Amino acid sequence: MKEDLTNLYSANIVEKAKDVNCSTDRLWCDFKTGLTTCMDNHIPSKTVTSRSSSPWLTQKIRSAHKHKQCAYNLYKKTRTPEDEAKFKHLRKEISKMTRKTRRRYVRRTCEASSKSFWGYIKNLKQDTFGSCTLKDQGELVSDNTRKAEVLNEQFQKVFTEENNTDLPSVAGEPYPSMPDIQITLPGIVKLLTKLQIKKASGPDNLPSRVLKEYSSKLGETVANGIQQ
Repeated sequence: MKEDLTNLYSANIVEKAKDVNCSTDRLWCDFKTGLTTCMDNHIPSKTVTSRSSSPWLTQKIRSAHKHKQCAYNLYKKTRTPEDEAKFKHLRKEISKMTRKTRRRYVRRTCEASSKSFWGYIKNLKQDTFGSCTLKDQGELVSDNTRKAEVLNEQFQKVFTEENNTDLPSVAGEPYPSMPDIQITLPGIVKLLTKLQIKKASGPDNLPSRVLKEYSSKLGETVANGIQQ
């Protein structure tokens, strides 16, 4: 992978940086595409399933659920009091087992660390994304476009409309001059080595572990792209 990153730096960035018409955005897109291709070729990946929403369900409880379903199917066919009593007994026992294991799971999670505790609290949220129904002049508004207009009108009420026709002129430059920003290779490498690999990727979807492990190689590419 280091060899491919070296080729990415020499073939794509250095050569294209010589072109005065090549923009920084173009260099960044080529860098991101090349790095993604290197990761696909050298970093193995696997498909994982989503985590269970009820981690306290043990194998014993899952097996009991299957027995309960079999008892229910049998009761639907026979409709006898004996099969009904058996099904209700299994359902009651499973409910007791589930409540017991759930309490044990919550207790262990809360005692483990504060991060695990707040993660569990976050999973309990039942809120949906978006704003709730609004009320405008006694009328309920549920349409997204109309809700945006109602909120915009409400926010506009707190601002004062001023007369901007007779504003005094300011002498000199409106903004002070700003010196050129110096982007150095050691500074970029230092920032890349300080990335926390346990944090999620940013909008570019580039994993922090790759950026940190290959900071010396990637730093040259990023520095040349920014200095362009």
